[in-house]
Amino acid sequence: MEFSNHTPFPALAFESVMPDGAAFHTIVLRQTFELHDGSLVLAQAQKPLATSDRFYGEPNRSSVAEESDLAPYKPLCDVVIVGTAHAPSGRAVPRFAVRAQIIASSAASGQMGASAPQVLLDRRLAITGPREFVRRSGLVRRASQLMTLCTLGLVRLPAWKLTSPEPIAELPVRYEYAWGGQCLVSANDPAAKRVPKEFLLNGQQQAEHPDQGDSPVAHMVCEDNPVGIGFTEPWFLKAVKPERIRAPQIETDGAPVTAQAWIDSLRGQPSRALQPVAFGVVGKAWSPRRALAGTYDEHWLAERHPGLPDDFQFGYWNGAPEQLQTPHLKGDEAILLTNLLPAGTTGTDSDAEGNTLLRIQLPGHLPMGWAYTDQALKFAPLLLDTLSIDLSDASKPAVTLVWRATFLRATGIQRFEARFIERSDINRVSALPETGVGIDLGAANG
Repeated sequence: MEFSNHTPFPALAFESVMPDGAAFHTIVLRQTFELHDGSLVLAQAQKPLATSDRFYGEPNRSSVAEESDLAPYKPLCDVVIVGTAHAPSGRAVPRFAVRAQIIASSAASGQMGASAPQVLLDRRLAITGPREFVRRSGLVRRASQLMTLCTLGLVRLPAWKLTSPEPIAELPVRYEYAWGGQCLVSANDPAAKRVPKEFLLNGQQQAEHPDQGDSPVAHMVCEDNPVGIGFTEPWFLKAVKPERIRAPQIETDGAPVTAQAWIDSLRGQPSRALQPVAFGVVGKAWSPRRALAGTYDEHWLAERHPGLPDDFQFGYWNGAPEQLQTPHLKGDEAILLTNLLPAGTTGTDSDAEGNTLLRIQLPGHLPMGWAYTDQALKFAPLLLDTLSIDLSDASKPAVTLVWRATFLRATGIQRFEARFIERSDINRVSALPETGVGIDLGAANG
């Protein structure tokens, strides 16, 4: 298929396959905006398409700052925020909240004159200062054991406690500060001899371990977030005998991390409080995202390789956490952010509690395309499936919109032209017949 880009934005066409082997085309286009005094304007220098994942630090040992734009299809829209949480009024406090909301425009939602706006997304997180899970002293533990015996188990004092958070003024809203992490014991650690045999890495695992310079004898990670803090295992506590474990500093607002939840996790009892939460991208190899990639086993090798497995789901390409995924946006929504910029930043407001409020109105532009067959010219809309807000530099906030169109190769499209119109022109353009080739791969994927 021939592709031409008649917009000022970077765009690309490429081909992929369905799990059933059917080939399809993807058109991806990226817009970069800058925020000036609370208003979005097109950046003079448009950022190129991201062709690979970019990490905050070492790849796969830190969280993803920006994911590749070259996803074949996203069934939902990812909302990703890169930035730092700032305490209200800029004063350090032990705990405060951050919030991200997306509101449908009145015209888009059909609620003109309605009293309540349509909230498409509302995510609140709690930020705390540094805190730790601390092992109680031996005397307290012995007293606890005596109390448990005397009360026939009715009263039990946990062996660990969670310290009160220290005051904090700001914190990156990244997975490095959320629940997760790893338990690792290196070969030269005195604790290595205390690791139970069933948790030791075998020879092949040690040979394949990425830390060849200092290969560990035991290594277990939190599958949901290997780069976080707080995660541990009973065997690790017995072998290493730590007195303190760093606790998560980002949690779901309304589901606080507690010492009891942490102790329950050691017993294999999951807790809503101990879930990785942040505003960033979930790693492709992390659970539960990894499961959406399907099953790569002997059946796949024998029957499917090099194609996709039967149970592959296109939701794998959605990198935002589930709570930050929403149906495809229209591009004219309002974004409301709380405490994600320093107090007093140009273009922000504050409420009675000193919270810093930022409102961003998406401009309503509409990338689209003309699809040519040997018989007709048809209108093909692009779907907005990635909204990225970069607040890492408070003086230069930026918003990126990524749009995508997909259609089966079998539909016979010979040429596709990427175009760009104002939303006011949509009624005139959409009166033309659509391609009939734009496909909902999520539905097709079952």
